[in-house]
Formats: sequence, structure tokens, C-alpha cells
Amino acid sequence: MIIEKFLKILIKEATKKNLIVKGIKETIKFIIRGYGYACILAKNCNKKQYKIAIKTLCWIYKVKIFIINDKKKLGRLCKILKRKKSTKHSFKIIPCSVCLILRTKPIQLA
Repeated sequence: MIIEKFLKILIKEATKKNLIVKGIKETIKFIIRGYGYACILAKNCNKKQYKIAIKTLCWIYKVKIFIINDKKKLGRLCKILKRKKSTKHSFKIIPCSVCLILRTKPIQLA
């Protein structure tokens, strides 16, 4: 319970500063580049290989890893929403398997 509150605050602050990456592919890309600070992984991820790959990369690149029970809850924390077409104020929460909090903003070369 305390960890979930901590993660909620961490994700909220990272979102404000644009230091969050969502999804398997982007997470792996940014961990390998060395931008990872903390990784949040859903326990009920679709494929076991994803969990093994993320855990291994976090161990190799010394990124802190937190495990949350439900990927729908992680989607809610990351605010991944899809608006329903029928009504204006109705949203559907998109599940998220993994997200990564970045140390610094990546340098974009032109």
C-alpha cells in the first residue's frame, strides 16, 4: 500500500517533467541507452519473456525495479486513456505492462 502511494507520486512527478516512457519497446530502448532510473513492471504481463528481459536489463544496467500487481492499475497510474466515441466524458483505461522513469531528458541530435 505504501509502495503504491510512492509509485503514484513518482509517476506523477515524472509525467510533469516529461521523464516517463511507457511500453515494452521504448522501455528496453531507453534502459540500453542508459537513461533508466526506475522501472515499474506489471506482475500479470502478457508474456513471460517480457518480464525476464526487463528484469535482466534492469539488473545489468543497475535500474531500480518495482513490481505492481495489475497492468490495468499501472495504466491508470500512467494515465493511458482512450476516449469512448459515444460519450464525451467517458474514458477506457488501456493496460500498461511496463513503464520507465528516466534520469534525465534524452539528448536529441538533429
